[in-house]
Amino acid sequence: MSDKVFPHCELPIRRARFELAAAGGRWPRYKGFLLHGALGVALWRLSPPAFAALYGAQAEGEAGRLWLLRPPLDECESWLEGSRFSCEIVGMGALTAHLPVCEAALALVGREGLGGGAARFEVLDCETTTMTVAEILRAPTAVSVEAPALRLLTPLRLKQGERYLHEPPSMHLLMRRLFARLSLLARQAGMATDFDWKPWLAAADAVALDGFRLAWVEWPRYSARQRAEMVLGGLQGELLLSGDLAPWLPWLRLLEALHLGGKTTFGFGRVEVAVK
Repeated sequence: MSDKVFPHCELPIRRARFELAAAGGRWPRYKGFLLHGALGVALWRLSPPAFAALYGAQAEGEAGRLWLLRPPLDECESWLEGSRFSCEIVGMGALTAHLPVCEAALALVGREGLGGGAARFEVLDCETTTMTVAEILRAPTAVSVEAPALRLLTPLRLKQGERYLHEPPSMHLLMRRLFARLSLLARQAGMATDFDWKPWLAAADAVALDGFRLAWVEWPRYSARQRAEMVLGGLQGELLLSGDLAPWLPWLRLLEALHLGGKTTFGFGRVEVAVK
């Protein structure tokens, strides 16, 4: 689309990036489940209102939660003491106000250890940045983009009917789900978006998939609520797109910011845009 019409959505997205130093213990290969659970326990102890806002029951279920987690991508199970790594917590809408107590909760988790391996760490620094959806969509982008790719850094869980998608998703499907996610999050934050998505969805049909390197990746998780082991998976790898994606870069940047699909509070659905 040449006119680049975007919705005017002032939903704030605040990213808190925590620089951590390992202090012993063992980690699972996928760290999102363990961090999610430990953070919840620490929040419940430090600030019941923050716990209720992030973890409490809500009508829209997990899909409507106004926060997400970005655990370390490194799959190593132990770090040398003092080794640096990072994780991020992203809050949206009113939940941005709870990020300071999330920092305190994460520090508590690091001191006391988490999981059967009692992994410990020290929080060295916290850097926060805030942008609204409107600012992300209207940020300057390249005039033209060649050989764009979408890297699915953590499992992408997209449901079609009664099954999860195991095939490469089309640009149309990705955008349709992104628009639905944005609408839901804005509604949860009391910022309903009155926008016609149809022209963008029609234009998405012209974006072709030029290739892919994908695999269905599964990680084990213990659910304290259900008191059972389970396995959660999704698509991971790379999608290669053909054509000039410059008009789509704002939406792809928003896709990076919001994640996509199920289990985003465990770190799933993280996407990175790679362009030349």
